[in-house]
Amino acid sequence: MCEEAFGPAWSFDLTGPNVLEAWAFDFAGNSTTASVSFTVEVTADGAADLLEQFVDKPQTVAQLQHKLDKLVTANPHQVAGRLAAFENYLAAKTGKDGLTQEEADLLLTIALLLI
Repeated sequence: MCEEAFGPAWSFDLTGPNVLEAWAFDFAGNSTTASVSFTVEVTADGAADLLEQFVDKPQTVAQLQHKLDKLVTANPHQVAGRLAAFENYLAAKTGKDGLTQEEADLLLTIALLLI
């Protein structure tokens, strides 16, 4: 028996290793276990793909992508302002253009992991 291990990458822990364990046993009483660890790599390209999946309106996708690009390339003195701009625009579009609160929260988490 083992845990289920399928789904989009964003459905797993993005901040550290994910561990899957499996175990087996037979009628003779023998048993064994095994585990595997994997880490989801967060990338700007992956974030762009998620924006296109989550947001219905191309103009909103473009604006969010622009703000995310600016955030990722910001120098240390610019990060706070650019993060606020991304977060404010994301909040303004949550519940609109097909973007749910859960998706917005995920996009913000990804943005924070990218900086």
